[in-house]
Amino acid sequence: MINRLFSIIISFLLLLGAHTSLASATEVAYAKQGGWQITTVKDRGQFSYCAADTDNSSVSLRIATDGQNWQIGAPFYEQGPVMGDIGFYQLNEVLQFNTDGDGWASAAIPAGFLNSLRVERQFMMQLDRGVQVWSLKGSSAAIGKAMECAANRGAKPKQKANRQPKDLSERNYGTVRGWTVRTGYDDRGTPYCSAEVRRKNGTLRIMSNGSEWLLGVPYTGNGTKNGGIILDGQGDGAEFFSNGSGWAATQVAPEFIEDIAKGRKLTIEHGRASHVVRLKGSAAALLKIKECLQTGGQPPVGQAHMPKPQIQSQTPSLAFSGSWVWNNATTKMQQPGNVSKLEMFENNRFRYCYNSDCRLVTGDYGPDDSMSFSSDGTNYFEFMFPEPGVAEGRYWLSFNGPARAPDATITMYAP
Repeated sequence: MINRLFSIIISFLLLLGAHTSLASATEVAYAKQGGWQITTVKDRGQFSYCAADTDNSSVSLRIATDGQNWQIGAPFYEQGPVMGDIGFYQLNEVLQFNTDGDGWASAAIPAGFLNSLRVERQFMMQLDRGVQVWSLKGSSAAIGKAMECAANRGAKPKQKANRQPKDLSERNYGTVRGWTVRTGYDDRGTPYCSAEVRRKNGTLRIMSNGSEWLLGVPYTGNGTKNGGIILDGQGDGAEFFSNGSGWAATQVAPEFIEDIAKGRKLTIEHGRASHVVRLKGSAAALLKIKECLQTGGQPPVGQAHMPKPQIQSQTPSLAFSGSWVWNNATTKMQQPGNVSKLEMFENNRFRYCYNSDCRLVTGDYGPDDSMSFSSDGTNYFEFMFPEPGVAEGRYWLSFNGPARAPDATITMYAP
């Protein structure tokens, strides 16, 4: 991964001259996130950037952002620039770090490298103190907290941003693919929507107020507990908060929510409890949360009253592609080399394409987790999602009931 990003990192070094360096005259503690300290840095009294700092008992590692750009740095007290060796499990690349005599050496971070810092277990660097290795446990949550700090321009929120909504005055919004969607107000009076699923080995709740995303598990106590989040074998530490509402929750980055939509299994470790949840239907549940937030928690009464998003300018949450296999030789539309696509948006809206012919449609979810629609008022499409990243479909040129065999079938895959 470092090899692919090295050339991008070098180009980003040119941006450093336009931004404040990693250390400045004034640093103010913003929050504590696990083993990371989140700090606001001001330059001559004005907000400059926010940083997530950790150390290995010898040397500090700093990941910093002004809300747009990211830098990584370590203490350095000599003249620069300086060449440093970096890597995650071995020192396999050489990178130039800038210095300006303030005690730090720093380099810019492209987005792909930042994602690696979220998910890898350790990071290595060699500048002037030999090889240094830092644990990246909790880095994803720390980076998310640094993003929050930068979005707030370093101003501390009046209450904890990742304090979970109270489970009071909730009402049902709807159900989708085995998930129950609810809406209510948190203890700050902010409306939120949640999707909850109960499996044999655990219960999971995903919550959002439109700007923050939380993962929650049942818990009747109060206070803070350390735990962990493991998605399809990739794990990270997390800090859970509870205020006696019946849930313990931790804040996660929006990018992680998108990973959940594509994932298979999520394990949440909270204290001594372990909740293992299969993520079947999570993509549809997340779409339902977004719909709930968009409608202010008011379930739409029929499709005619549902606000239609301008999906032409939006990015689909999921996309599948494949080729239809035709079973009916008399079907006029059959083309052996066809390319079909299905893109999923909010509010049960989809874009279906057969070769270059694309239609915007509204889908209906059935009790068996199937999704169906018609692209012309006569034909009929039915899709099932047996596992993450896979869609299986059936097509009827004119639909007169499920007794008749479909005219075509398809297996589609997410890229």
